[in-house]
Amino acid sequence: MNISSALLKRSKNVTQTKYISRIVSHKSFSTDINEKIEIPKRIPRGPTDILRALESTITRDPTAAHYKYHDDPFLIPMSNVGKRTFAMAQESGRKAAHWIRQEHADLFNHREADPVIKAFLPRVVYNEKSEVTEDDLKRVITDVQISDAHLVYSLLKDKGIEVSQETQQKLLELLCYFNSEDTLSEEFIEERWFRQSSSFKERQRKTWKDGNLAEEIFISIENPTAATYSAIIQGMSKYFQVERAWQLFEEAQQKGLVLSTNTYNSLLRVVNFLKESYDMRWSLVVNLLTDMNKAGLKPNLGTLNSVLYALSTMGGGKDAKEVVLQILREFKDIGIEPSLASWYYVLITYCKERGPTSTILYDIMAQIENKEHKIKDLIDTYFFVTAMDVCRNHLNDIDLAKRVDKLLHFGNNYDLIGDSYKESIY
Repeated sequence: MNISSALLKRSKNVTQTKYISRIVSHKSFSTDINEKIEIPKRIPRGPTDILRALESTITRDPTAAHYKYHDDPFLIPMSNVGKRTFAMAQESGRKAAHWIRQEHADLFNHREADPVIKAFLPRVVYNEKSEVTEDDLKRVITDVQISDAHLVYSLLKDKGIEVSQETQQKLLELLCYFNSEDTLSEEFIEERWFRQSSSFKERQRKTWKDGNLAEEIFISIENPTAATYSAIIQGMSKYFQVERAWQLFEEAQQKGLVLSTNTYNSLLRVVNFLKESYDMRWSLVVNLLTDMNKAGLKPNLGTLNSVLYALSTMGGGKDAKEVVLQILREFKDIGIEPSLASWYYVLITYCKERGPTSTILYDIMAQIENKEHKIKDLIDTYFFVTAMDVCRNHLNDIDLAKRVDKLLHFGNNYDLIGDSYKESIY
């Protein structure tokens, strides 16, 4: 066979191979068309999910300083005073920038962002000559601008402009929650962080402002609803105007109004201010829970924590400890699981400084360790520092302390360490 014949035969074989491959690919393509395509269900993603996924690939260095400090051994503040000074110095720079933006708003008229980022814009300044509408009042309520809401509401009243009951209700809730005082902006993280430390040390006392705008609005409403009573009672209870809150509660009951579950929770937390002895206080707690049941209200985690808080502060010794366990069982039977705040109240009930030694923390750890916990109550942040204090001063058990610390560093549980004061003590 010569070379030309061999090449011709090889060319035919290649052609046949290509033809067969086209037939096979056509058949497979036809099969693919007939197959049913199943689109997977959409998984909802948050704006920070990608960052969290990347962060999970990095192990946290427990010896490293907080990210807000310079990562340099000579510049990292070592003492608590130094840490506070460093952080507040950074915060003062941010506050200075906010002040310049507000005082010289004419220099910041450019609008580069699309859509406009509201936080970058200077705040609207109101005075006694401002032309305002109810929409302006709604806006400052949404933006949590207490003093501006007070001024705009007064301007509307002076000009005889009627404010709807819905807007009045929202304003009342805002004023009651913040006691008619301006709150610190969420942008000033460090100041809020250290301010919580000082509030931790303050003793409970009446701080409600008598005769404030909240009370004026409540009085001006001709037929207060259950929501109106609920807002004013919760505000007064939060700032320990307890006697007046109880009077309004009885007034609402006489009118046959069904108050919210959170209103009952707020009253449960102040029973110690209403009654003096353990028996009278516990009797009041039982009466409030009975009233909730009669009104058809379902208790929630806040109810459980309010009852446990009341028990932890009313004394009672052995009786209170037995009731605490009974309360935990009954709430678990109705599907309400305790949070870290619940276990904190159990700890401070059992592990008294001058009382007998209690091993309740071993049982608590068996329930909660090797789990990632989410914050469900503001008092959740008190658990770890209290548990470590019990390990050190009440039980003197280093192995248990290591278990508590391991739980703190499990998953994102370190988010529950609390403010700077609790972190430094821990």
